[in-house]
Amino acid sequence: MNVLIIEDDLSIQFSITSALNMGFCQEVVATTIVGTLREGIEAIQAFSPNVVIFDVSLPDGRGFDILEHIKDNTTKTICISALPSETLIEDVVQYGVFRFLPKPFDITKFTVVLRETLFEVRQAQQGSILNEADEKYNAAVREEHKRFKEMLAKEGLPPLETTSAEPTEQDKEPMTTVMEITAPLLEIDAEGVPMSLVIPQILLCEAQKNYVLFTIEGSEETVRTRATLSVYEALLEEHGFVRVHKSFLVQMRKVLTIKRHELEFPEGRIVPIGERRFKDVRKAFERLKKQE
Repeated sequence: MNVLIIEDDLSIQFSITSALNMGFCQEVVATTIVGTLREGIEAIQAFSPNVVIFDVSLPDGRGFDILEHIKDNTTKTICISALPSETLIEDVVQYGVFRFLPKPFDITKFTVVLRETLFEVRQAQQGSILNEADEKYNAAVREEHKRFKEMLAKEGLPPLETTSAEPTEQDKEPMTTVMEITAPLLEIDAEGVPMSLVIPQILLCEAQKNYVLFTIEGSEETVRTRATLSVYEALLEEHGFVRVHKSFLVQMRKVLTIKRHELEFPEGRIVPIGERRFKDVRKAFERLKKQE
């Protein structure tokens, strides 16, 4: 993935490049940083970035003006600004900006937003490939139908007629729509190998130095990625994960019992609870049990 950053503030440039250099978004293989609208336009025309991160206020114009130069509909944009979000909401919606990130922002928040954006780029690219394949197939079918009609005419045969028969009892039966329900996925880089973890199957995440270890339900092996636990705390909070200890992030739905200093998971797995976090953890556990 290629990322273009259009930002004239050197401190923001440094924050963004620091986040990328920490390896949290290893899909990013090329990063270009420019400080003006003109340079941004030239960069887009030169290498067609997958993600464009732009500041609203640039020395030679408004950052939103860059969007009309993006021709690839799979490219996603992140708008950053120190201006109040309510003053920009109309432009964000009008121009179809994918994410808005107010200044100042920390590395964790930026990383979460960028990872979400990269995931959407991949989805858009896959959809584009499928649409292109469908168009080629439909074009081939139309061409074959045209040749068949020409052959019938050449042989003096009548064209095929469309019959309108009375519907059978089977035709009258209501159609059943089959819906594919997909579980939410967590995209990680497992030491150089891209992986998609099924979030409902993740029991817990454990911090070990510069790595996070994922324990998967029904598996004796862990999956390791280079990151901080705070990154995944932000990503997984909406899926019912709670930080119960400085080194542990757990899926509360999987907890069997809670005691003063520990949580018990299936297969006898025990996870410690931080002293200061106990009250919040207990409330989260009790609230979840009431919902069930």
